[in-house]
Amino acid sequence: MNLCARKELIYSRVGLNPQNSNSNTKFRAEALKWNEQQGWYVDEEYVKKQLIGVFDKKWLTPIAETLKNLGSTRAMVVNGSDGLDEITTTGISYIAELKNNKVFSYEINPSDFDIAISDPSSLLGGEPSENAKKISNLLEGEKGSFRDIVLLNSAAALYVDGLASDIKEGIKLSNQSIDKGLARLALSKLIKASNS
Repeated sequence: MNLCARKELIYSRVGLNPQNSNSNTKFRAEALKWNEQQGWYVDEEYVKKQLIGVFDKKWLTPIAETLKNLGSTRAMVVNGSDGLDEITTTGISYIAELKNNKVFSYEINPSDFDIAISDPSSLLGGEPSENAKKISNLLEGEKGSFRDIVLLNSAAALYVDGLASDIKEGIKLSNQSIDKGLARLALSKLIKASNS
Protein backbone atom coordinates (compact mmCIF):
# COMPACT_ATOMS: atom_id res chain seq x y z
CA MET A 1 0.00 0.00 0.00
CA ASN A 2 1.51 3.35 -1.00
CA LEU A 3 1.82 6.38 1.27
CA CYS A 4 -1.20 8.25 -0.18
CA ALA A 5 -3.42 5.21 0.18
CA ARG A 6 -2.24 4.74 3.77
CA LYS A 7 -3.04 8.36 4.60
CA GLU A 8 -6.53 8.05 3.10
CA LEU A 9 -7.07 4.85 5.07
CA ILE A 10 -5.90 6.51 8.28
CA TYR A 11 -8.15 9.55 7.70
CA SER A 12 -11.13 7.25 7.26
CA ARG A 13 -10.22 5.06 10.26
CA VAL A 14 -9.82 8.00 12.63
CA GLY A 15 -12.85 9.86 11.25
CA LEU A 16 -11.14 12.99 9.97
CA ASN A 17 -11.92 15.08 6.92
CA PRO A 18 -8.71 15.64 4.91
CA GLN A 19 -10.23 18.82 3.38
CA ASN A 20 -10.51 20.46 6.80
CA SER A 21 -7.24 22.25 7.66
CA ASN A 22 -7.97 21.86 11.39
CA SER A 23 -7.69 18.12 10.87
CA ASN A 24 -3.95 18.21 10.15
CA THR A 25 -2.72 18.39 13.75
CA LYS A 26 -5.18 15.80 14.95
CA PHE A 27 -4.40 13.66 11.89
CA ARG A 28 -0.69 13.59 12.68
CA ALA A 29 -1.26 12.52 16.28
CA GLU A 30 -3.86 9.92 15.37
CA ALA A 31 -1.89 8.73 12.35
CA LEU A 32 1.22 8.12 14.41
CA LYS A 33 -0.72 6.19 17.03
CA TRP A 34 -2.67 4.13 14.47
CA ASN A 35 0.36 3.67 12.24
CA GLU A 36 2.41 2.35 15.14
CA GLN A 37 -0.26 -0.28 15.74
CA GLN A 38 -0.08 -1.29 12.07
CA GLY A 39 3.71 -1.16 11.91
CA TRP A 40 3.57 1.37 9.06
CA TYR A 41 5.64 4.44 8.37
CA VAL A 42 3.51 7.50 7.55
CA ASP A 43 5.36 10.73 7.03
CA GLU A 44 8.94 11.50 6.05
CA GLU A 45 8.75 14.58 8.27
CA TYR A 46 9.21 12.28 11.27
CA VAL A 47 12.29 10.50 9.89
CA LYS A 48 15.37 12.11 11.43
CA LYS A 49 17.82 9.19 11.13
CA GLN A 50 18.48 7.48 7.81
CA LEU A 51 20.74 5.08 5.95
CA ILE A 52 20.52 5.89 2.24
CA GLY A 53 22.31 4.22 -0.64
CA VAL A 54 23.21 6.09 -3.84
CA PHE A 55 24.34 4.76 -7.21
CA ASP A 56 27.22 7.22 -7.62
CA LYS A 57 29.59 8.46 -4.93
CA LYS A 58 29.40 12.02 -6.30
CA TRP A 59 25.99 12.27 -4.56
CA LEU A 60 27.19 11.26 -1.10
CA THR A 61 28.00 14.69 0.34
CA PRO A 62 25.25 16.64 -1.46
CA ILE A 63 22.59 14.26 -0.16
CA ALA A 64 24.04 14.23 3.35
CA GLU A 65 24.10 18.04 3.37
CA THR A 66 20.52 18.13 2.09
CA LEU A 67 19.43 15.76 4.88
CA LYS A 68 21.13 18.04 7.41
CA ASN A 69 19.32 21.07 5.96
CA LEU A 70 16.01 19.20 6.13
CA GLY A 71 16.46 18.50 9.84
CA SER A 72 17.94 15.01 9.94
CA THR A 73 19.96 14.40 13.08
CA ARG A 74 21.88 11.30 11.94
CA ALA A 75 22.44 9.85 8.49
CA MET A 76 24.80 7.73 6.46
CA VAL A 77 24.74 8.07 2.71
CA VAL A 78 26.59 5.12 1.18
CA ASN A 79 27.91 3.82 -2.13
CA GLY A 80 29.78 0.62 -2.91
CA SER A 81 32.88 0.79 -5.10
CA ASP A 82 31.24 -1.93 -7.21
CA GLY A 83 28.31 0.37 -8.02
CA LEU A 84 25.89 -1.00 -5.41
CA ASP A 85 23.69 1.59 -3.76
CA GLU A 86 24.50 0.13 -0.36
CA ILE A 87 27.54 -0.82 1.68
CA THR A 88 29.25 -3.57 -0.28
CA THR A 89 31.25 -6.62 0.71
CA THR A 90 33.10 -6.81 -2.63
CA GLY A 91 35.48 -3.98 -1.73
CA ILE A 92 35.53 -0.43 -0.43
CA SER A 93 32.37 1.50 0.41
CA TYR A 94 32.23 5.27 0.45
CA ILE A 95 30.35 7.00 3.27
CA ALA A 96 29.15 10.54 3.97
CA GLU A 97 27.98 10.59 7.57
CA LEU A 98 25.88 13.25 9.25
CA LYS A 99 26.55 13.38 12.97
CA ASN A 100 26.48 16.28 15.44
CA ASN A 101 25.27 18.57 12.64
CA LYS A 102 28.45 17.95 10.62
CA VAL A 103 29.02 15.89 7.48
CA PHE A 104 32.25 13.96 7.16
CA SER A 105 33.40 11.45 4.56
CA TYR A 106 35.35 8.23 4.86
CA GLU A 107 35.75 4.77 3.40
CA ILE A 108 35.20 1.37 4.95
CA ASN A 109 36.34 -2.07 3.90
CA PRO A 110 34.64 -5.36 4.87
CA SER A 111 37.96 -6.53 6.32
CA ASP A 112 37.69 -3.70 8.87
CA PHE A 113 34.89 -5.79 10.39
CA ASP A 114 36.36 -9.28 9.88
CA ILE A 115 34.08 -9.86 6.88
CA ALA A 116 35.58 -11.64 3.90
CA ILE A 117 35.62 -9.91 0.52
CA SER A 118 32.76 -11.34 -1.55
CA ASP A 119 32.75 -12.33 -5.18
CA PRO A 120 30.21 -10.04 -6.89
CA SER A 121 28.48 -13.05 -8.48
CA SER A 122 27.62 -14.39 -5.00
CA LEU A 123 25.44 -11.34 -4.39
CA LEU A 124 23.40 -11.50 -7.58
CA GLY A 125 19.68 -11.88 -7.23
CA GLY A 126 17.50 -14.09 -9.35
CA GLU A 127 13.86 -14.97 -9.78
CA PRO A 128 11.57 -13.91 -6.92
CA SER A 129 11.38 -17.49 -5.64
CA GLU A 130 15.20 -17.74 -5.61
CA ASN A 131 15.50 -14.45 -3.73
CA ALA A 132 12.86 -15.54 -1.22
CA LYS A 133 14.80 -18.77 -0.64
CA LYS A 134 18.03 -16.80 -0.06
CA ILE A 135 16.26 -14.61 2.51
CA SER A 136 14.72 -17.64 4.18
CA ASN A 137 18.08 -19.41 4.36
CA LEU A 138 19.70 -16.27 5.76
CA LEU A 139 17.04 -15.97 8.45
CA GLU A 140 17.53 -19.65 9.31
CA GLY A 141 21.19 -18.87 10.04
CA GLU A 142 22.98 -19.76 6.81
CA LYS A 143 26.44 -18.20 6.64
CA GLY A 144 27.99 -16.70 3.51
CA SER A 145 28.34 -13.57 1.43
CA PHE A 146 24.60 -12.89 1.33
CA ARG A 147 24.44 -12.87 5.13
CA ASP A 148 27.64 -10.77 5.31
CA ILE A 149 26.23 -7.95 3.18
CA VAL A 150 22.97 -7.98 5.15
CA LEU A 151 24.91 -7.86 8.43
CA LEU A 152 27.06 -4.95 7.30
CA ASN A 153 24.11 -2.85 6.11
CA SER A 154 21.84 -3.65 9.05
CA ALA A 155 24.77 -2.85 11.38
CA ALA A 156 25.11 0.56 9.73
CA ALA A 157 21.38 1.17 10.22
CA LEU A 158 21.64 0.24 13.91
CA TYR A 159 24.62 2.57 14.28
CA VAL A 160 22.80 5.47 12.62
CA ASP A 161 19.78 4.90 14.85
CA GLY A 162 21.97 4.92 17.96
CA LEU A 163 21.17 1.33 18.89
CA ALA A 164 24.83 0.41 18.36
CA SER A 165 27.85 2.50 19.29
CA ASP A 166 29.61 1.59 16.04
CA ILE A 167 29.29 -0.75 13.07
CA LYS A 168 31.17 -3.56 14.85
CA GLU A 169 28.62 -3.57 17.66
CA GLY A 170 25.85 -3.36 15.05
CA ILE A 171 27.19 -6.51 13.38
CA LYS A 172 27.12 -8.30 16.73
CA LEU A 173 23.51 -7.19 17.35
CA SER A 174 22.48 -8.14 13.81
CA ASN A 175 24.02 -11.60 14.19
CA GLN A 176 22.13 -12.07 17.46
CA SER A 177 18.88 -10.95 15.83
CA ILE A 178 19.25 -13.57 13.11
CA ASP A 179 20.50 -16.35 15.38
CA LYS A 180 17.75 -15.82 17.97
CA GLY A 181 15.01 -15.75 15.31
CA LEU A 182 14.11 -12.10 15.91
CA ALA A 183 14.78 -11.08 12.29
CA ARG A 184 12.50 -13.87 11.03
CA LEU A 185 9.78 -12.76 13.45
CA ALA A 186 10.09 -9.14 12.24
CA LEU A 187 9.74 -10.30 8.63
CA SER A 188 6.66 -12.37 9.53
CA LYS A 189 5.06 -9.30 11.14
CA LEU A 190 5.85 -7.19 8.06
CA ILE A 191 4.33 -9.80 5.75
CA LYS A 192 1.21 -10.03 7.92
CA ALA A 193 0.81 -6.23 8.04
CA SER A 194 1.37 -5.94 4.28
CA ASN A 195 -1.26 -8.53 3.53
CA SER A 196 -3.96 -7.16 5.83
